[in-house]
Amino acid sequence: HDVVIMENAKIVIKLLEKYNVQHWNRDYTFEDPQTYEDGYGWSLWLQFEDGTVKRHSGSGTSKKDITPEKFDDFVHDLRRLVAAVLD
Repeated sequence: HDVVIMENAKIVIKLLEKYNVQHWNRDYTFEDPQTYEDGYGWSLWLQFEDGTVKRHSGSGTSKKDITPEKFDDFVHDLRRLVAAVLD
């Protein structure tokens, strides 16, 4: 996994608040990984200035069932933000 350091915390916080990330479950997994071979998985790690880390994730056979509401929109916006920072 790539680590991207965001200097402008206000932009990141605005994005996280837009998608209510603070209210996401820590884990959306609902299936035993031993019961399937192919599936979908994701994780989001947030490290704060004080060093604390918050993690959200999910894995399973149904992307819709293991992701929060508007997850694809969040990923799209996050990728755009990261691309802008890396340019």
